[in-house]
Amino acid sequence: MEAEAQARAAAMSFRLQWGPLADLAPAQRRALLESLSHGQQVLLRADVPGYSIGSALEPRALVTVDGMNVAARVLGPMPRSQAQSAGWLLTVEHGPPGLGPGTRAAVELRGAAAVAGLLVPAAALLYAEQGAYVYRQERAAADTFHYQPVPVKPLARVGTAWLVTGLSRADPIVVQGAGVLWSLQGISSFSAAEEEHD
Repeated sequence: MEAEAQARAAAMSFRLQWGPLADLAPAQRRALLESLSHGQQVLLRADVPGYSIGSALEPRALVTVDGMNVAARVLGPMPRSQAQSAGWLLTVEHGPPGLGPGTRAAVELRGAAAVAGLLVPAAALLYAEQGAYVYRQERAAADTFHYQPVPVKPLARVGTAWLVTGLSRADPIVVQGAGVLWSLQGISSFSAAEEEHD
């Protein structure tokens, strides 16, 4: 009984740490481990900061090591991820010498389906208890404007911007001074730019 409980706990721990490997058939897992032990393949973990676009990725990825582009295969998402990031397990066949334990490399992952949204600068995005929002400029009279908070859904970080839904292309949003607007309105929130410095 105790041995069975230990085996179940070990299997659960393995799945939490190495989910995509746990999903492989036993023969596939043995073949992969054999290939890894002979240096024919390398395992990589790709952490994607921000919100995950989804669990569907193209099966191939591109890894840049010492200026060289290397093809990688996406095995699947990691169940245990870092805070505010999504982790993916990849394999590289015949990895270059610069790709070893502890190496950091740029990885290009592609979603299997197109995601619709608009890019907004991180400085325009604010967070409150109700979720993320931006300020949209609206004309109040002939020569006056007012600013309306508009809820948005952040999908993914793209460089210094965020891909979001909830806006139309014609919406003029506030980038510089968005933090001043919420402080004047007394909304308890913080900006994406401020969050990066914490």
